[in-house]
Amino acid sequence: MRSAKAWLRQLGDWSHWPFGLFYLPLLPVWLWLCWRGRSFWFFSSSNPAIPFGGFEGESKREVYAQLPESSYPRTVYVNAGDDPLTILHRVSLYGIVYPLIVKPDVGMEGIGVRRISDVDALLQYHAHMPAAYLIQEWAIWPIEVSIFYYRYPGNATGHISGFFHKVFPVLTGNGTLTIGWLIGREGFSRSFFRHLHRTYASTWNTVLQPGEFLDLSIVGNRYYGVRFEDLSQRINPLLVSAFDQLSHFGGGLFYGRYDIKCRSIEEMANAQHFTILEFNGAGAIPNHVYTGRYTLVQAYREIARHWNRLYRISRLNNDRGAVQMSFSEGLRLLVRAKKHFRVLRRYQKEGWI
Repeated sequence: MRSAKAWLRQLGDWSHWPFGLFYLPLLPVWLWLCWRGRSFWFFSSSNPAIPFGGFEGESKREVYAQLPESSYPRTVYVNAGDDPLTILHRVSLYGIVYPLIVKPDVGMEGIGVRRISDVDALLQYHAHMPAAYLIQEWAIWPIEVSIFYYRYPGNATGHISGFFHKVFPVLTGNGTLTIGWLIGREGFSRSFFRHLHRTYASTWNTVLQPGEFLDLSIVGNRYYGVRFEDLSQRINPLLVSAFDQLSHFGGGLFYGRYDIKCRSIEEMANAQHFTILEFNGAGAIPNHVYTGRYTLVQAYREIARHWNRLYRISRLNNDRGAVQMSFSEGLRLLVRAKKHFRVLRRYQKEGWI
């Protein structure tokens, strides 16, 4: 069971409030920007290379097409129903070895992301996966960071507004407490606690020995117990220049958050030895507000500033010929994306993916 102390700690920490409750005071800001843009989908032209600007329902394959091939892990694209032997052949052809990562091509919040250790596990995932997905090489570098970057169209250089380190949850055994007790006292969100209870149901009452470690997540977001540590003091012109080059490469990415694996924070600050896991566009949350550096009011101001930048970038792209999505097109895309995610959540809840 989760301790009462853990529940109270979560209730008093605004960074763990439900999404709708946290964003409710910001709703007038968003509606004002919709009114100024004369569209509910004013943001859809923010990243012209990605449908809906990457707000929701974007394909990772389309995002990777805007990046240098050397900047992200080797990737095999798979459709549901593809021949299993053909998939295994392509994995071998690309030189991807086990363990590897699988994730939905259109995904969110780490749904359906799995570390696959062998052929049998891959074939089982494929047999149950109801949608297109990616097979990627495991990025062996130990550190994961995020960088929020934006550039105004027409400008050669952009800005990095957020840079933080993701600290993944790890249990450390003491020879006395069970896995269940160790998890229960961590103060994880209710949804992540339930996920862990399902995942470790068979070993819930197992005692971790002294010095024994258990990694609880490979998904780098707060819903999976990950903490964020601020690295804003490491932002420098060399790092900005590296992401300027990425933004200019395909010419269609102006606003969003890069999730990255790197060998060390020092090397990342020098734009060395890193690989891009994902790019999140118009719908990206400036997650650096959750590093502990911001009060609630400061966090709201920072998010509002980012939304205003998103609005300005979208308008500038409109002036340069980018087409804003119509209301009916945007609505159809949102409905399709919500249906897709409901299916993935159900499959994950049932343990199929």
